[in-house]
Amino acid sequence: MACSSTDLNPVLDSSETACKKIRLDTASDVSSSTDTRLGNSHQVPGDSSPTCSDTVEDKIHVTTSGTVSARSSQVQEDRVLCEQDVGIIEYISAHPGFTGIIKQRYSDFLVNEIDIEGQVVQLTNISCPVEAVPASTVQSDADACDVLTDKQKVELEELRTSKSAEGRVLLQAGDDKEKRSQIHNAIKIAFPQLNGRTLEKDGERYIEVKYGHADDHRSRNKWPRERGDYCCFVLYKENKDTSEAVNLIAKFLRMKPSCVTYAGTKDKRAKTCQQMALHRVTAKRLYDLNRTLRNIKLGNFSYSKNPLKLGDLSGNHFTIILRNVTGTDSQIEQAATSLKNNGFINYFGMQRFGTTTVPTHDVGRAMLQSDWQKTVELILKPRRGEENEVFTARQVWWDTRNAEKALECLGNRPCLERHLLVGLNKYNKNDLVNALAMIPRNMRQLYLHAYQSRLWNILVSRRIRELGMQPIVGDLVLGESKLVLGSRDATQPSKPTVLTSADVNNYTLEDVVMPLPGYDVIYPASEVGGWYQELLLQDGFVDSSALRHKIRDYQLPGGYRTLVIKPKHMTWQKQRYDDVTLPLVLSDAERLDGVELPPKAKDGKFCALRLEFSLPPSSYATMAIREVLKCDTSAAHQTSLNVT
Repeated sequence: MACSSTDLNPVLDSSETACKKIRLDTASDVSSSTDTRLGNSHQVPGDSSPTCSDTVEDKIHVTTSGTVSARSSQVQEDRVLCEQDVGIIEYISAHPGFTGIIKQRYSDFLVNEIDIEGQVVQLTNISCPVEAVPASTVQSDADACDVLTDKQKVELEELRTSKSAEGRVLLQAGDDKEKRSQIHNAIKIAFPQLNGRTLEKDGERYIEVKYGHADDHRSRNKWPRERGDYCCFVLYKENKDTSEAVNLIAKFLRMKPSCVTYAGTKDKRAKTCQQMALHRVTAKRLYDLNRTLRNIKLGNFSYSKNPLKLGDLSGNHFTIILRNVTGTDSQIEQAATSLKNNGFINYFGMQRFGTTTVPTHDVGRAMLQSDWQKTVELILKPRRGEENEVFTARQVWWDTRNAEKALECLGNRPCLERHLLVGLNKYNKNDLVNALAMIPRNMRQLYLHAYQSRLWNILVSRRIRELGMQPIVGDLVLGESKLVLGSRDATQPSKPTVLTSADVNNYTLEDVVMPLPGYDVIYPASEVGGWYQELLLQDGFVDSSALRHKIRDYQLPGGYRTLVIKPKHMTWQKQRYDDVTLPLVLSDAERLDGVELPPKAKDGKFCALRLEFSLPPSSYATMAIREVLKCDTSAAHQTSLNVT
């Protein structure tokens, strides 16, 4: 049945109407409504019930003095997003569906990055490599101290024990470069907690010594020439997102998180392995973190001359256990075979749009519309299911609009909300653009990409529903490379080819790409191109050129994404089990620790399905599983299937 873009693209949430009634003061309106969220008040075609509960209009009252009354403390319990809300509607295959639980335990979902060379990244060794020390630097503590006077030793020892970041010792060094090198080497060996640098004062050369770790920026000039500048390692993590793990590593190394580089982010609710790199940090320092970090292991250390950049990967390999599977043997075989042979629609999965009642795409839309007040309200709107500190901070800000008081509720907790509250406390409502800029750029862009991704999902569903599963004249292809590009990719491909009647039969739907909406992409030369403009117009954008935002951080140039993906190296296997708490697959860390799986229950009460496959970057394993099960992969639906 034909479906218009109006059917597929729900209108703005009804809280957008309610937001007109909220006042920060008598002169300005504000709107209410990181993935974080407020449900849409629309109805999906064919669905008799609204996708969220009543609007927030009757929940919020603002007094004439401009403060939000106590009634706002009643947080609306909107239903979280389902797949239809974000355009995930169609399927490729025609086999009957059945149920199965995704991530009943986070240990049921294993992700191993595939590096740029096509090798699966695994944690196989957590020992510290022996660092080769150049012969010229081998020297005992006693020998090292010989170059220092007794007075200098005393001064340096006092500085070492004081641990004062402000204290310093000046050592006369003279013009003899070799002697200065000996003094520097002596400090490095006898006082490794101190760092020295040569400086000139009143025509004399001195060595200024301060307290600091030997691997910080003041001593990196001591890095062995024969060693690569980058320490590469495998990060294994459990039930943590990549940014959380990076923040912890950086915290214990006393470095900025941006110093830790990696190729891509991995699922939070999972056990994952991926490559990471740090500039001129020794493997020993990283190895030592294993004694401190919880649910994180670092290993497979090596040195490289080249850095690790975002996008330096070929994809991800997944090992997934679906529990309490209800399909018969023939249904499972038919579904798995179809996925292997026909693939799945390359939708952006539910993770892209958040897990609470305020969807990330709503925030992104407000940003693109330069509605800064609404953007702030959306990000800080109270929502249930969060940690107490964050929930309380949101509520305090919502009730009082006092960013300083809200910050006090967070304590030392690092989170996105802290960045915004710091900005509001600094700039207040007079400069919301700079207040929002306190949120790291990559986090802000997640909101923009969520908006972009939802439009892509909606348009792809319409393309498949109305025009079928074959390429048509006007479709776009990227040639033999078949690149899969998301909006976060740093580089764009060459311009795609527009299919004509002469070559359309030379391609399959696997070759076709659909543009991610932006100001710098080519749109299909068919009715599909017009659908993009219709959808943007509904959100108040005259056309795609409006996505060239006047603020550079909020611009969306666009990209291209493959319509259909076929998994590689796919296998599947059924297994019976009785105890839902026992593992059915081992992670890399468990294999290293010698853990063994419990004996199989041949006549177990429940059926599990083990799936293994590889996907290119930016493709969602949950969308591949959706094609097998034919059921909603949203958190709300999956939770309803849980068996204890």
